[in-house]
Amino acid sequence: GWALREETEEKTCPAVLFLHDGPKQAFGEVYHFGMQLLAQNGYVVLFANLPGSAGYGKEFGMLDGKWGDEDYNGLIHFLDAALAACPEIDPSRLAVIGTGYGAYLAATAAGKCDRFKAMICDGVISNCVSMVSTSDHGMLFAEKQMKACAFQQTEELWKRSPLSRIAS
Repeated sequence: GWALREETEEKTCPAVLFLHDGPKQAFGEVYHFGMQLLAQNGYVVLFANLPGSAGYGKEFGMLDGKWGDEDYNGLIHFLDAALAACPEIDPSRLAVIGTGYGAYLAATAAGKCDRFKAMICDGVISNCVSMVSTSDHGMLFAEKQMKACAFQQTEELWKRSPLSRIAS
């Protein structure tokens, strides 16, 4: 993973964990306006190719049926490593941002731990059960990506839904 920041006199800085869309995509050597803008405004921007990302072999990139598990564990492992390597990051001022699949993982992380004080999700899959009839991906998406049919394994899809972690 990487940490992007501008030089500053500040002793501590907030950090934003930036998650890519996908899951089978990856960060590379491409200018990213949003990351640059955050770094320019005092944030340490953290980003990594977590489990499920492309470019590290088929097994690493395969999350079918495992969304919210190995990818979440990779996110927490990366965050811990980044905090150890970057003592200027204030761990009480962490945010997570994602689009599409990255938004799903951001929402999952916010529901599984209390480390993030803010979360921005763009195009999030928050309910894996209703997604099959409300998204442009259709019913086969859940069957392929989640290895569950919305009409037969509703509980499995609900368990993987970020909304299932909201206290009632």
